[in-house]
Amino acid sequence: GSILTMNSFESLRNEVPRTPEVERCSVEVFDLNMLSWKYVGKNIMAVELSAFGEEKSFGEETLENDFMNPENTIVILRDAQAEEIIGFTYAKPTVEAYPEDFPERSVSEDTAYIYDTALKKEYQGKGLVQVLIERLEGELAKKGYRFIERDSADYSPESVSKIDERTGAKRETYADKVRKTYGERIEREEKHDSEYGSQVFFRIRLKSPEGYGS
Repeated sequence: GSILTMNSFESLRNEVPRTPEVERCSVEVFDLNMLSWKYVGKNIMAVELSAFGEEKSFGEETLENDFMNPENTIVILRDAQAEEIIGFTYAKPTVEAYPEDFPERSVSEDTAYIYDTALKKEYQGKGLVQVLIERLEGELAKKGYRFIERDSADYSPESVSKIDERTGAKRETYADKVRKTYGERIEREEKHDSEYGSQVFFRIRLKSPEGYGS
């Protein structure tokens, strides 16, 4: 089925921390036959703005177009208790996305690009991003993709400075988290500047479809 309940988390190979938020959430694939932007758009925009603020958010037109494109793979996270959408992530085929958005990048039929992963602020840091990404990767692997590519910020959630001024300790950046999550599955990484600040491009090998919870 398209709903992954908490019982099914036993089958996820990456251990998801059992926070109360994880326990009461369900994750589902966005199916255009069942849902439309009209139905979820307002909630999706609320998540995007909560996660990134007005300046760094994708606009409504961009998200609507991407949600309504059947080529894209989209996963939604709901808080079953509050009965609301609290997160989402989606990927596009590089053959469709790169010529328009990243013409300098190589395209490949077996590669998808993760465009956006957003979680309402109050749900961040609870292990839920892992839940979303694991399900997205599983869907992509089932569709025959072998690789994902993504850009991750080369700074931490707390500050663009990589060093904590008070303690002198190095802050963990978003890119560091990707390295920790994927380890040897990272095929390639490159630092680059973007309109969103310093970023790291990653090419990551997917597991086989059997390697993901269904």
